[in-house]
Formats: sequence, C-alpha cells, structure tokens
Amino acid sequence: CAIDNNQIFQICVDNYWTNSSCTSGNYCLYRGGAATCVDKATAEAPQIPCNTINATQCFNGDSTIYQICYQNIWTNATCDEGTVCGVSKGNAVCHDPSQPIVDIPVEPCNDNGAKECVVGNEALYRVCTKGLWTNLTCDSTNVCRENDGRVVCVDKDKADLSLTMHTLFAPSAYRAHENKAASLRLSYSWGASALLTVAAFAFGAGL
Repeated sequence: CAIDNNQIFQICVDNYWTNSSCTSGNYCLYRGGAATCVDKATAEAPQIPCNTINATQCFNGDSTIYQICYQNIWTNATCDEGTVCGVSKGNAVCHDPSQPIVDIPVEPCNDNGAKECVVGNEALYRVCTKGLWTNLTCDSTNVCRENDGRVVCVDKDKADLSLTMHTLFAPSAYRAHENKAASLRLSYSWGASALLTVAAFAFGAGL
C-alpha cells in the first residue's frame, strides 16, 4: 500500500513499483503479506484474531456489517444496500430486514413456547419450539428487552425509556366482563316477577 495515499496500492512491474488505485470507496489494506482493496469498514476495523478460516459472524454494533475469518483475522464486509446481517444455521447472512430469518441452533429446551432475549446479540430473541431454541430477529432497528417476565422488541433509541412497544406475545381475545352478582339479581328479579304473575292469575281465577 502507498504510504501517502490509502486508496493506492503498488505492483512491482519490470522491477519498478507501479501505482494502482482501488475502486471508488475502497482502501488499501496490507494483510497476510499482500495488499488488498477493501471497503472503508474493513479498512478501519481493529484486527481481532480468529481460529476457524472462513467462519462468519455478524458485527456487534452495526447490523449492516458482517465478519469473515480471513487469514486468522476477523475481516469486515458490508451487506448489500437495504439488507442487514442475521444468523442462519450458525452462519452470518445478509437478508431483507422486513423478513426476519429463523435460525434453529442445536440447543434443547423444555418449556415449549417460552421466549427470552439472546445473550450477546440484542437484535435477537429466541422461542422454544419443538424442544429446540429457535432464534428470531426483531424488526428493523428494534432490540430485545425483558420486562415483568415478558420478552418484547422495542425501538433501540427508546429501549431504556419504554418496554411496552412491539410485544412478542399475541394479544388475548377480548372477553366482556361478567358481573355474577348482577346476573344473580337479574335472575331473581325475573323469577319473582313470574311468580307474582302466576299468583295473580290464580287469585283472579278463584274470584
């Protein structure tokens, strides 16, 4: 990479260094003994070691970035415009945020239908489905929070102010409140009226 311009890399041609430019928006990054053109997010990312080559993960802090284990360093990459990073079968994938992806990790659970936030990724929550935890993604930029034993997805900017939005639980069907005491009084009133009517009829017939 050129010392004075991070968008230029150099190639040795006929024993002379020849300058070449990265495409627009990309920058030169020297890694693994070679100069490579990468996007800005990758160029500015700290070098964090990794062990499994080609492993992927979502980048914590920016839903549009995912990371690939390249030459034992986590290397940032950017999702296509309009997509965000999610996890499917243990791998990072870019997807349409309006269609949350479902991930079923091999992790058993006992309480079918139970829900909880996923530790380490506030954009995910999980549901116990058929004995396995299933990861789901909150819509848009919402994040998972737990409140009074319930799991909810809330606006990230308001996560510390309100925990009542975007509940993950379907609302219960409306049931009209029934006042048993009033019903008993009403039944007694109708019964008494009927008894008086019968008595009056019998008394009139006797006359």
